[in-house]
Amino acid sequence: MTKAVGYILLICGICSILSCGGKLEPNKTGFEKLQTELISKYGADAYYTDIQLTLTTESEVSALVTETKDPSSMKQEQWLRYGGGEWEKQADVIFSVQGAEAKSFMFQLNKEVSLSTMSDLLEKSKAQLAKEKQIKDPVFVSAVVSSKHQMNSKETGIFYYITLLDKASQKDYRFVYDLKGNAMSSLDE
Repeated sequence: MTKAVGYILLICGICSILSCGGKLEPNKTGFEKLQTELISKYGADAYYTDIQLTLTTESEVSALVTETKDPSSMKQEQWLRYGGGEWEKQADVIFSVQGAEAKSFMFQLNKEVSLSTMSDLLEKSKAQLAKEKQIKDPVFVSAVVSSKHQMNSKETGIFYYITLLDKASQKDYRFVYDLKGNAMSSLDE
């Protein structure tokens, strides 16, 4: 009986380790999985000022998030996850605003922001490169959703940023979209 309990605990431990996060992928499934993971880790009511996905090696994507569960505390935490690893706290961030509530400069997942939308914008950016620059297979560099430090409203102050690389020319192409997914600028070289 004790041996059986030991095996069960070992199997549960291995499953727990293997299910921690998993590899981040720059596609719709990967972005949706990350959003689910963030909501699970920080809660559905967490507030963010930025979520960044960055290619760190040829096949590893890392995530950096700045979040708080209590915007009125004016304190945030910054967390980093390399590839399929664990979340590691990077910094405590003090948020300073004048004349407004801190949450006016923050966003929530499944409310103002969706990582699924960010994935759609990534595909839109790739399609634009293919059409306008004949770049068929650009490399994902980064995808970011972030709030500006100065803004009048969330609609005009939260942006999605997509960066893609053309391997042949080694040029980066940057795309900026507003909260509704409208292009603000693109094909920045």
